Amino acid sequence: MKRRIVLGALALAAAVLAAIAWLAARPGQGAPEASNAPPAATPPVPAQAKATRPEERPPAAASGKSAAAVKRPAASGAQPAPAARPAEGAAGDDPAAGRKVTHFRVGERSIKRIMADGDRIWLATSGGVIRYDTAQDAYRLYDARSGLRGETVLFVGRLGKRIAAGVQRGGLALLDAASERWETIDKAQGLAEDSVADAMLASNGDVWIATAAGVHRVRGGALQDRSRWDLYTSQSTARELPSDRAYGLAEGPGGDIWIATEGGAARFRDGNWRTWPHAGGAMESARPAAGHVTVAIAVDRDGTVWAGSLGGGVSRFDGRQWRRWSRADGLPGDHVFVLHLDAQGRIWLGTDGGLARVNGARFDVLTTREGLFSNTVFAMASTPQALWVGGYGGLARLRGVN
Repeated sequence: MKRRIVLGALALAAAVLAAIAWLAARPGQGAPEASNAPPAATPPVPAQAKATRPEERPPAAASGKSAAAVKRPAASGAQPAPAARPAEGAAGDDPAAGRKVTHFRVGERSIKRIMADGDRIWLATSGGVIRYDTAQDAYRLYDARSGLRGETVLFVGRLGKRIAAGVQRGGLALLDAASERWETIDKAQGLAEDSVADAMLASNGDVWIATAAGVHRVRGGALQDRSRWDLYTSQSTARELPSDRAYGLAEGPGGDIWIATEGGAARFRDGNWRTWPHAGGAMESARPAAGHVTVAIAVDRDGTVWAGSLGGGVSRFDGRQWRRWSRADGLPGDHVFVLHLDAQGRIWLGTDGGLARVNGARFDVLTTREGLFSNTVFAMASTPQALWVGGYGGLARLRGVN
């Protein structure tokens, strides 16, 4: 009995620390970037690759398995990066083509966001942006040397023809494909706050940007035309935006824009706002995850809204009322860091206790036993071939689960 109590207390403490670390790295929380991005972190390297040079040495074991020697690719280019952090090279993919799980280590980084873009996988990490070319089995690391104005990257995605990155205290960075360098939009150019948690291109061409000081709508996506920028804050919307600290964006089938904030969820429809705060007001009985920060939001094909929170599990809104699930209902963890809609229209949840897929009235759960790199899941993306799952220290590519 005492042993079970101790183990339970340790698991709870680990979950709380994971949530604190995640929230500390989000915009407006004031966490020093250096604490999340040690300068000696290594680019992604599969855990199954074999060493080819005598000086190579194995890293720490992942997911409880014995450590395997890992290829440490050398930097390329006219001005090579330090050996511990090469800017580009070969990742050395798992030679066993039949394996269903491949682990990729990213050193001491944590993975904040994953975007699948054709044959390329983009990672937003606490040590820059990593682009992994699955067809060529090669990676490139983007950091301050390529123009990013900060180490911790909270978001990576595509805004039209350009790759965009939201950098903690470093603005919204846009990649110039020709020069392979980043151009930055920051407070001096009209951004409400230099920490960008999310950005999205809506179906009508507008760009939405979530910051720690409100939410921008850039009409027509004209990022270089400041006259096209609108800023929505809690004050300017008469508190219909529950909090200025926005963490996530999603678009519904009808063009509705949904926003996850520190104070709850909000919807923008045809120029009008509606809010579901965590506490108080007429929506008291219908609010998502009462008393907890809403950090993730997604809308499925039916228009059902899903909201993930820190400590409050996941909530679902069917257009009339909210319903909430927690560990007591089969969710692997109460901290829901990310929500993902796959090509089949299924909702996946990344939690502090593993990965969960919504399956009717229950959850199908995957943990390190099924191949996750870590049970703390911060990021997800899917391709027709695999599901990519990231967290502390690395990511897992899972084949055959989607």
